[in-house]
Amino acid sequence: MFCLAMVIFLGVAFKQRSDKINIWMIGDSTMSDYPESRAPLAGWGMPFASYFRSGVIVRNEARSGMSTTSFLSEKHWHSFSGKIRKGDFVMIQFGHNDEARVENGNHRNTPLNEYKRNLNFFISETREKGAIAILITPVSRMKFDQNGNVQETHQQYTEAVYQVAKSQKAMLIDLDLESRRLYQK
Repeated sequence: MFCLAMVIFLGVAFKQRSDKINIWMIGDSTMSDYPESRAPLAGWGMPFASYFRSGVIVRNEARSGMSTTSFLSEKHWHSFSGKIRKGDFVMIQFGHNDEARVENGNHRNTPLNEYKRNLNFFISETREKGAIAILITPVSRMKFDQNGNVQETHQQYTEAVYQVAKSQKAMLIDLDLESRRLYQK
């Protein structure tokens, strides 16, 4: 149902343009592309392009291991953001690594206030180019209690995405909730 609604929404939006639409995807490993040699490892962004026809180009810029902070500090955003055009879509899904705790010298963790600031930056930059920002909550981790009930693993970061979406009047997809529903099935 969720995928169908998304495809219908984007399909209606695309009818208003005669040239090709770009859907830019930025995020972490849960969204990123992987080579076939790493199968069955796959981000959800890999099959996403198959839902569209020739008028849409899906540009998956998501990177494994990225947080909002590392995506910016390692200049991934700046490597392609100049190509974003008016009428394009930018799907923004981080939080999985932003929420991760520091282990073995890994400094991906992003405090909530900085996480929100980074999401606001992506939205602002996207809108300055005339593109449409879509915020997506982080995919839930597969964690279950002793009775087999799925556990919420990104509560604060999901709430932060909701807060930014509301303050920016940005579109929001709750992939945290949808992934937990899928796991529970």
